[in-house]
Amino acid sequence: MRPVKQDRLRISVIEKNSDSNMSQAIHAEMVALVYQHLPATMLGTAAVALFWIIFAGTVVPTQFLLIWSAVTIAVLLCLYTHYVRFKRSREPAKQIHHLEKAVTIASGTTGLCLGIGGVGIASYVSPFNQIGILLPILVIVVSLIPFLGTIKEAYFSYSIGAVLPIAVWCVQSWQPVYISTSTMLVVFLWASWVISTKHSRNIESAIRANELNKSLQKSYEKLTNDEQEVRASEERFRGIFEDGLVGMAILSRDGSMQRVNSAFCRLLGYEKHELIGRRYDELVDASHLDGIKAYFRSVANGNFTGHQHECQYRHKDGHDVYSLSAMTTIRGDNGNVLGIVAQAQDVTEERGVKKQLSFQASHDELTGLVNRREFQNRLESIVKSVSNRDAEHVLCYIDLDQFKIVNDTFGHAAGDTMLRQIVNIMRSLFRGRDTLARLGGDEFGIIFENCNAKDATKISTTFINTLNNTNFTWNNHTFRIRASVGLVTITSQSTDIGELLKKADLACYTAKDMGGDQIYVFPAQTDNSTTYSDIIKAVQCMDALYDDRLCLFAQPIVPLQGNDQHTPWYEILLRVVADNGEVVSPGLLIPAAERYGQMASIDRWVIDKTLKEFQALSEHSEVRLSLNLSGISISSGDIPSYIVSKFDEYEVLGDRICFELTETATVKSVSQVLDLMDRLKERGCHFALDDFGSGVSSFKYLKQFPFDFLKIDGSLIQDIATDSTDTAMVRAIEQLSASLGLKSIAEWISNSEVDEMVTSLGIDYGQGFLYGKPIPIDQVIRNCQKKSLRLVGTAG
Repeated sequence: MRPVKQDRLRISVIEKNSDSNMSQAIHAEMVALVYQHLPATMLGTAAVALFWIIFAGTVVPTQFLLIWSAVTIAVLLCLYTHYVRFKRSREPAKQIHHLEKAVTIASGTTGLCLGIGGVGIASYVSPFNQIGILLPILVIVVSLIPFLGTIKEAYFSYSIGAVLPIAVWCVQSWQPVYISTSTMLVVFLWASWVISTKHSRNIESAIRANELNKSLQKSYEKLTNDEQEVRASEERFRGIFEDGLVGMAILSRDGSMQRVNSAFCRLLGYEKHELIGRRYDELVDASHLDGIKAYFRSVANGNFTGHQHECQYRHKDGHDVYSLSAMTTIRGDNGNVLGIVAQAQDVTEERGVKKQLSFQASHDELTGLVNRREFQNRLESIVKSVSNRDAEHVLCYIDLDQFKIVNDTFGHAAGDTMLRQIVNIMRSLFRGRDTLARLGGDEFGIIFENCNAKDATKISTTFINTLNNTNFTWNNHTFRIRASVGLVTITSQSTDIGELLKKADLACYTAKDMGGDQIYVFPAQTDNSTTYSDIIKAVQCMDALYDDRLCLFAQPIVPLQGNDQHTPWYEILLRVVADNGEVVSPGLLIPAAERYGQMASIDRWVIDKTLKEFQALSEHSEVRLSLNLSGISISSGDIPSYIVSKFDEYEVLGDRICFELTETATVKSVSQVLDLMDRLKERGCHFALDDFGSGVSSFKYLKQFPFDFLKIDGSLIQDIATDSTDTAMVRAIEQLSASLGLKSIAEWISNSEVDEMVTSLGIDYGQGFLYGKPIPIDQVIRNCQKKSLRLVGTAG
């Protein structure tokens, strides 16, 4: 049944069967359709907004979310107000242009609110999580085509408001990946506009055809009353029928085609004489046949309602044709069915574009594999299904060991070609029912369905062996690529896909850490091996970093020689907030983090946080801070540029910062350490050799590096008051540092006896519980503020 509001519009506007009145009727019905579907638009927008709030609530500032949520609710209420006014209007036909303008403005405002919210939230989340912001917008924009697309201006104002802010934001970032994303969004807007335009035309054609059908029915009813009017009606019908842009066929009650127009013949590739007398359902694909036959049965049983559907026809040359189809009965004055009018509007091209957009949203453009988002959706479905039945699957991570070398040496074209070749190898070896995805630049994921770890290992071994025996050639250069594979079993106890992904990632890191070109199966939780324990610690360290449960403490370093003009000096120490809220030392987690590649991220967090806090400290007094750098960060190559960028960002003077390097890190990365020290000494930074005396190679390399301080290992200090050997070693180190022009620092000073001993030996600085335990850096800032206020008060 047609909604009452639409009937009132049509009846009030269509008084004559003229072209002008027909256009007004079509316009009125199109506006009514949009208002009828406004609740779907509001619900879709509200759903995306709610998803964002849940998705980014822990990352985005609460004030921003509250303001944006309030604005969004206000806009949706405004949209709802337009909907209510339309339903209550007694003469909507007189307000068509006003209603159309109102819904266009309201839709644009709603889309703009969504787009601005997306930009605001995307600014606070990681590039990976930005996908979680972008995809719902694209989905809602595509899904609103059937609802807002009837009035293309309303749909376009919504889509450009929702998508364009993010596209502009991507362009302003001036990063290639964001520029590419922005270009894709513009193409997406264009494609959506094309689809919406065609959808609007299809709706208009369908409404026009419907009105024409009504005219045809009236013409048939007058046949028995006036022969002249019958001829005139037949002529009108012939003109409308033959010249119509929509494919039309007149059928008998049993479905035989009695008459077809040229548009219908073009749609299916037949001549008219080939269709006359043929049954309509013979042209319909089997997948849509039941609905057509059910309609013919309903007509035979006296049910004269219309039938609208998307239909799949078989073209004469064999390919499929998709159309929006409608079937309407033609009845005489006595109510008997005279025939059936079938219309078909070709939507094959629009359906293809929509399918392509859907594919691009869930697949990697380069390889055609599913992307990370789709992979996680499928993994979530697998985890839900395995909890309901006794089944076993395997999650696999693959990381190419030497891909970066090829990409950096020969360029992205070589890397892309190699990735395609590797994907072809994967497709030839892995099972067709398994999900294969590209998760990142050279990272792949596989879900082995209904497969145990043993079989997954066999398949992965075949892949590694095949990869080893394959030569890749580019510009007369031949090379091989190896891969590291991590496997995790998915069982009924696997309920958290985030945990599964972490385990697969760590298993892959383990295989790489073991030398690469290997497979590592993540151990079951009953395994108490050292490797499993390390992996769990690495997982905890990653969780602490991602959940923002790391914090900074500071311990004072004090002068031991009275003639030294002392500037407050603190060493920055890392602490972890445990699940129970207790602040603990990360000593057990750091080795695991170093082994599994998390230490560089932790170092960057410490550098950023420390230099940010240094601003507050330096406002109240002169202060010096010491930061520890791991060997992994130093060997990464880009840490000097990162530190310099943070100096500039927070306006920090380098002469107040000292970086502590361990002997191990110095010896393993000589060239990187020298480059780091050269770059940062230009900014006035100081360097200390940490844990001096704990190794055997410190003396050999000491002259090569421009250190400012020697930090004597605490194991030599703690028993210096009672152990003559330790005393002799510390005395030798102090004499060595003095001859090199370096200042010495003693660690682990816990009592006055040790303090007196190291002071008498000439050690310049001391650090330990005797002078102060580590305290939160926030407390150090408050202490500096109080001291500054006392000095100001005294001066006054």
